[in-house]
Amino acid sequence: MKVNCMHCYTIKECTLIGKRYLCSEHKNLKQYVVKEKKSYTLKRTELKRTAIKKKVNVAGPNKVSKREARNVRNKHKAYDIMAETREHVCSGCGTGSNLTHSHLVPVAQNKKLEAVVSNIVYQCVSCHHVFEHDLEGRKLLLDYEDNMRKISILDPGYYALIKGKGG
Repeated sequence: MKVNCMHCYTIKECTLIGKRYLCSEHKNLKQYVVKEKKSYTLKRTELKRTAIKKKVNVAGPNKVSKREARNVRNKHKAYDIMAETREHVCSGCGTGSNLTHSHLVPVAQNKKLEAVVSNIVYQCVSCHHVFEHDLEGRKLLLDYEDNMRKISILDPGYYALIKGKGG
């Protein structure tokens, strides 16, 4: 195909190498040879710079920070307490299948309540979806009033927010 060579900018018969059209003179240059992707880890200083720019975890690509590990442990302790003290049924409809752990106050809204047992309820997948995404539909769930009372105690700011939206 006759196009501009991306190296010498002359119209020649070129082939697509990677993302560039290159003529036969330049397609074998070291800088244009497509290498197979390798997985590698960045040095800690490079990773910190990347983390500052992208706001990501500084611990490394496959590692979690101590704080994250502690949060996960605490959350699983809360799940264990729930398993011992509560019935394994959906609080919204009463079914016992496809149960998930649902946070009444979302973790994104208040990270401190992630591992608080009173903030977590069992809900089936469909009730969980209704509770999180359907402000009118959540009023039909069996535990709506109880959940709203718990939310008002746990996080009054979030309670005011969802009440203002019609929840």
